[in-house]
Amino acid sequence: MNIKGLLPVFGLVLFACNNGDNVVAGGPCSYKETIHPAKLIKLETTDSTWYNVWLELEAGIQSKDKKDTLYSRQFNGSLLHIDQIKKDSIAVGNTYKFVVQEILSGNCTPRVTMFRFEKF
Repeated sequence: MNIKGLLPVFGLVLFACNNGDNVVAGGPCSYKETIHPAKLIKLETTDSTWYNVWLELEAGIQSKDKKDTLYSRQFNGSLLHIDQIKKDSIAVGNTYKFVVQEILSGNCTPRVTMFRFEKF
């Protein structure tokens, strides 16, 4: 394929990606952090080395009038390895941290939610 033929295509891609704004995406950003209790109700294994952790939140955190059951992969993006579960003594019945971060300044993700497997 001829390089000269591809140059206009690259030019159009670069032009289309430029929205004309002078706002820089990314950090540094600062967040207000709120931590809620999340009770571990179930450790679900996929292959005896990776686990999805199911946690229950009190009413009013995600839904107004009922408790929510959420799983760690949904918010943290991956399963937990058995080594982390053993190292951090993660167990059913313990209460961990559900973290909600709301952006205060910068141009990062406006709201970040995650589980921290630190005891509440």
